[in-house]
Amino acid sequence: MLHWMLKQLTAANRLNILIYHQVLPQPDPLFPSQMHAARFAQHMALLKRYFSPLPLSEAVQRLQQQRLPRGAVAVTFDDGYSNNLDTALPILQQYGINATCFIATGFSDGHSMWNDIISETVRHTAPEQLNLAAFGNYLPATLPLNDKARLIPALLMAIKYLPPAQRLAIVQTFAADNAFTPPALMMQPEQLLRWHNAGMEIGAHTVNHPILATLDDSAAAAEITQSKQQLSALGIPVKGFAYPNGRYGKDFGNRDIALVQQAGFDFAVSTNSGTNDANHNIFRLNRFTPWDSAMLKFHARLMLQSRRSAA
Repeated sequence: MLHWMLKQLTAANRLNILIYHQVLPQPDPLFPSQMHAARFAQHMALLKRYFSPLPLSEAVQRLQQQRLPRGAVAVTFDDGYSNNLDTALPILQQYGINATCFIATGFSDGHSMWNDIISETVRHTAPEQLNLAAFGNYLPATLPLNDKARLIPALLMAIKYLPPAQRLAIVQTFAADNAFTPPALMMQPEQLLRWHNAGMEIGAHTVNHPILATLDDSAAAAEITQSKQQLSALGIPVKGFAYPNGRYGKDFGNRDIALVQQAGFDFAVSTNSGTNDANHNIFRLNRFTPWDSAMLKFHARLMLQSRRSAA
């Protein structure tokens, strides 16, 4: 009954775009809020029953035309994890929902992303044996060494805004110092084609997942353009772009929006939270991460998002 009442309050001609990253087969005991198959299935069931899920490219086009149905929503994934294909895709197909995966192409060859190298190295190393020398002067003054769930975010933040090559060198040294071989977590070209051939969409997310605002014009343009070219070379149509980290005014700016337009993308998405209406700039569309485990709270938040003015 409450779900039905919330559905009646959902605004028309507004687009909610959801961000997911990994969808694990089972809950993660270290990070219980991480999305897993059972919770993702609950989300998709709710979207199918009470909202109007659309492919992102179609949703953006209809947004501009002011032809969105009430409760329009699009599902997206960032980075290109293989569990998007193995775990999330069967659930999406079960509920007839199309999703877009934004790919950081530099990791589609069996490599792990820098943040996952840190997370998995810490996860698999005893705290008293953890060698943090690779971080050098970038280490915070105090660290919660005996609390891995707090230590991992602290290490990530310590080097997040470094140049991509320096950041990667640090994490590779960190893994080697701890005798850890990072797992291959990302989709490779054959898997990207399986995702595409299943009717799902693919967008670009740069090559090396840098913070674009930290790059000069030439490097930023290369990251944006080459990611599109590498995906297009697989025979995959690439319409959308997702800004790494994605906060407008901090992680990317108007220069980067212009570069995305020049590269031939049709639209781009940020991580600024909020809904989108016909007046919103389609090259910095709002999205938000649905962490809710309680489905009524998830539904209510989606409804409130759809009624809030787009910023």
